[in-house]
Amino acid sequence: MARGDKIAKGGAAKRLLEDPLLTEAFGAVERDIVNALAATPLDGAEQSKRALELVHDLQANRRYQSKLHEYVRGGVLEARSQDEKASRPKAVRDPRWS
Repeated sequence: MARGDKIAKGGAAKRLLEDPLLTEAFGAVERDIVNALAATPLDGAEQSKRALELVHDLQANRRYQSKLHEYVRGGVLEARSQDEKASRPKAVRDPRWS
């Protein structure tokens, strides 16, 4: 991935994480899963299987959010790296050594 792409991806991820609708959707999905899990009896193999599926759904919802945060951090770090490189003094070559 090109360095500029990391910065752009980080910016896009940040906008998504700050979007009220997406934030609400992540929260609603998590609440729905937790409520379904709490209402699932664990007195049989089928119910236990359903509970495990719900746990996997919850983990996936959290992984989506985590991945977006990871993209944001990657973009911030890449931008910082580019800023540091740009602010370093350029080495001056002595023509006698070329």
